[in-house]
Amino acid sequence: MYEDFVLLLKKSKFKKALDVLDIYLADRPEDVYLLTQKANILWNMNKYDDAYNCILQADVLSSGDGLLEFTAGRVLWSMGMYNESIERWNRIIRADDIQMDLYGYGKMWVDAVQNDARYYKADCLFMLYKDKEALQLVEEHLKNRKKGLQSDFTIGEVRSFMRMLSYSDSTIQRDMNACRVLKQQQAERIVKHINRLKDGKEWYSLEIYLKRKSREFPMDYWLKMELVEHYYRLKDKRCLEYAEEIYRMVPNDMLVAFDYACSLYLNGKLCDSLNVLKTIQGKGLDYIAYSEHGEGLQWARNLMKRTRSLMERINGDQRRLFANEAT
Repeated sequence: MYEDFVLLLKKSKFKKALDVLDIYLADRPEDVYLLTQKANILWNMNKYDDAYNCILQADVLSSGDGLLEFTAGRVLWSMGMYNESIERWNRIIRADDIQMDLYGYGKMWVDAVQNDARYYKADCLFMLYKDKEALQLVEEHLKNRKKGLQSDFTIGEVRSFMRMLSYSDSTIQRDMNACRVLKQQQAERIVKHINRLKDGKEWYSLEIYLKRKSREFPMDYWLKMELVEHYYRLKDKRCLEYAEEIYRMVPNDMLVAFDYACSLYLNGKLCDSLNVLKTIQGKGLDYIAYSEHGEGLQWARNLMKRTRSLMERINGDQRRLFANEAT
């Protein structure tokens, strides 16, 4: 049966693997390895609270080992408990091979786990607005990658994160405790519901839902961006009210700036819209692609293309207005 469990894990058949694991745990409820594997499966199933409960049980029974610390670090990271997650990554990074490899996975496994711990810790630091420390860890992670060493992250993801941190504005002071922030599992549920409403063209329900969620999580400005784009899609001039608010909050997010320019245009504020578009254009392709809010080069090129298109439309509108005034 144990071989079946391992095979199910390799095939990512987590529900079936969980069923098999529960049979083992019924006989050995205090087995740290089994509790850790259960937490790992639940994490892969996005059941973070249940995974966390398994970690708490395993912590009581164990003095700590590499597999438990790594699993705990990922669970805490997914739950947005970044300081607690960092404690786990620190233990992994500082541990020797004997402490790490209690189950005999081998030197390559230890190296892989310790190197990924650097990346996860960097992401936690980034979420806590400690960008310079995060950048150092990402550089270390990249330096220690080697052929045959497994990782949760592709080389492309690592390099993109490093570029983003390189362009990060560390002078911005942000208060983490100003208001509530969405956890990952909450965000996933919200995105799923938003997409369902969009697919069903339930526009009124979408508007109400976005307004409620924006009020509940005011620091998660992407919710207000969804509302701006919803209003703009319907040619509803109320988009400007929300776009203005978001732009004041994060003026260095170029998609926010573009949405603001579109909203200004829809409300007939052509000169103001053009000025914002010129700001976007002046930032340059690399900044748009790799700064904190960038989503890669292709995305940046597309945004720049849309920026130029709207600028041309505004220039055309202005020429027609001047021509009409002249006659």
